[in-house]
Amino acid sequence: MQDILEKSRKFKKWIVGVPPDADLFKEYMKEISRDSFLQSLPGKIIRYSVFGAVEIAAGCYLSPMEATISGFSMGAFDTFLLDKLTTGWRPNQYINHVKTLIN
Repeated sequence: MQDILEKSRKFKKWIVGVPPDADLFKEYMKEISRDSFLQSLPGKIIRYSVFGAVEIAAGCYLSPMEATISGFSMGAFDTFLLDKLTTGWRPNQYINHVKTLIN
């Protein structure tokens, strides 16, 4: 129960920030579908270029096996960790948590 109360703080802060005359469902959908800079086209190009340059440098300075491992590691870091970090908090994270508790 304490976990749900802690997670509800950000959700309550978001609800308070929504204008009183706004449609709550539309604001919710707009908030969960917005993109951060790193998820937009210029951000993706920058991420692709940076990680590509690191992989090329690894290929030049490391053995083929180490370069392959570092390439896979960089791809996994970009896909799984960096995406989660750049997305930030969204109201649906709280809603999904509540749904799991109800089920």
